[in-house]
Amino acid sequence: MAASPITRRIVFAFLALSFALVATVLSLSDAVPAVIRPVKALIVATGQLTERIFDINLTKDSIPIEFDVAGHAAIWGVGMLIVGYGLRRRVWLPILALLMMAVSLGFEMLQGAYTATRNVSMADGLGNIGGIVVATVIIAVTGPLVDWWIGRAEADALGPSHP
Repeated sequence: MAASPITRRIVFAFLALSFALVATVLSLSDAVPAVIRPVKALIVATGQLTERIFDINLTKDSIPIEFDVAGHAAIWGVGMLIVGYGLRRRVWLPILALLMMAVSLGFEMLQGAYTATRNVSMADGLGNIGGIVVATVIIAVTGPLVDWWIGRAEADALGPSHP
């Protein structure tokens, strides 16, 4: 059964808000309200669980690039996937990517202004941009397939009498 457009919008809004919360907590961790701090603990616990499951050390040599840069690329790449798939039919994909890059770099600048433990980092900004670029390419390549899949599911839900 196909999800209705309203359901898809609700899921998109939930995912977008979740991403915004995670990005805020991770970027401005020591300046976020105390109510949100448990999210940071959950993120750290998830990272530690990942290390145990895959027998890796995310902060050392288990990944080919610096952990912090990879983390920035992953987080902003996932954010671009959420925003890109959710809005790509309404906003031209390159514009979405540029907006996401601007927002991610804005978060980097806020770190220097509003936190005591985080600094503005060119490497982190490049990680953000790299993740957004990779996600944009994924969306551009897979977008038509996703459209076809959603269209097919909607047609199946309407039944054989509807073209």
